[in-house]
Amino acid sequence: MQREDLLRTVQYALQTNDKSVLRRALDAAHAANIADIIEELDPDERIVVFNELPEDVRGEVLDELEVGVRNVLLQSLGPDAAADIFDAMPSDDAAEALGDLPPEEAQSIIERMESEEAEEVLELLGHEDETAGRIMATEVLTVLPDITIDQAIDCVRAEAQDAETTYAVYVVDEDNRLLGALTLEDLILADPQSLVRDVMETDIVKIPVTMDQEEAARIVSKYDLVAVPAVDEEGRLVGVITIDDLVDVLVEEATEDIYRLAGTHEDSEFRRPALLSAFRRMPWLVVTFVGELISGSIIRHYNVALSSAAQIAVFIPLVMAVGGNVGNQSVATTVRAIATDELRPTTPLAAVLREVLVGLLVGASTGALAAIVAWVWFGPHLAVAVGMAMALSQSLSAGVGTGLPLIFRAIGQDPALASAPFISTLNDILGVGLYFALATVFV
Repeated sequence: MQREDLLRTVQYALQTNDKSVLRRALDAAHAANIADIIEELDPDERIVVFNELPEDVRGEVLDELEVGVRNVLLQSLGPDAAADIFDAMPSDDAAEALGDLPPEEAQSIIERMESEEAEEVLELLGHEDETAGRIMATEVLTVLPDITIDQAIDCVRAEAQDAETTYAVYVVDEDNRLLGALTLEDLILADPQSLVRDVMETDIVKIPVTMDQEEAARIVSKYDLVAVPAVDEEGRLVGVITIDDLVDVLVEEATEDIYRLAGTHEDSEFRRPALLSAFRRMPWLVVTFVGELISGSIIRHYNVALSSAAQIAVFIPLVMAVGGNVGNQSVATTVRAIATDELRPTTPLAAVLREVLVGLLVGASTGALAAIVAWVWFGPHLAVAVGMAMALSQSLSAGVGTGLPLIFRAIGQDPALASAPFISTLNDILGVGLYFALATVFV
């Protein structure tokens, strides 16, 4: 059932209190669509709809809900009902949801979970946030190397229902050290009496549990994997990370970078109260405000020059706007290159010099056009000042736009913190200061 049809049916069922219609609609719907509908409803209606879901679907829907809605719903259900849901969820999804709850509420739910499931969740929560260990699932299909393919298939049949994924079967020794992997195709096509060790692939991609989740996503993307095993420092298999979790990571990281580049940190923007959104947008706006006051003070300092040669003011917006835009282009290009691992830590100087050259070439072109206009309007002296200011300010802007994200990365901070508002403000200060200095000399 499509989302719009589902919404209309659910609303009708709630208005008429027809539980049979509601259940039939939910049975025919995808978990992601159900989650979308629940987010549209009032808090009381959310509980009614959620309680009518089949037991095996509740965990899937819970995993799809926006964090704020999910937390409120769990609080409404109570710790006992929540524990039953988490017992049936994959360990990685349960750990993610519990990690988003206040610690005391999460602990109350974990205490009510089955001991084995609670132990798995606590193990995942023990890993650092935003690492591979935090998003992996511990339910993995494993076989020993010295059994036959026929025996391995029997093991897979017995364990597949509880496994996170059946894309790969991992081969481990008695100490659970990862030795290799088999695909389902390998199991089906191999001679049933062959030994697993003779069929398994030993050259496999694996990642340490301490690896950053974004780096893990890049590795999976690079090698076109659907799942990747996670190992501890001793080489023991501790979990598997699947493509669905890594897609979520990429979306989350890209969203975070976009917001930071825009000078804000909000997510689920249109579900936040307007006052909270305004409050969270203020810090970078304050930076911009202070920075533009500095630009204003530079203009005020050259007030005498302006009063004697008012034509200088005509090109102030042009110098500031074009320089700021070049800086924003550079910072966006650099942050993207860092995120995709295109720009390695060993090549920062080359990257900065390249962008400085790009800025100089662009600045020389636009500066020449601006100089022609200035010559026609006001004569050669201002034309020289405008042309040089355009070329130099854009070259500097490109260098700043590339250099700042690299500096942030070098000190262990998110390169996206070098946001567009910050770059624009800094480039305005550099551009207007440079322009007036040149105008003072030539005009």
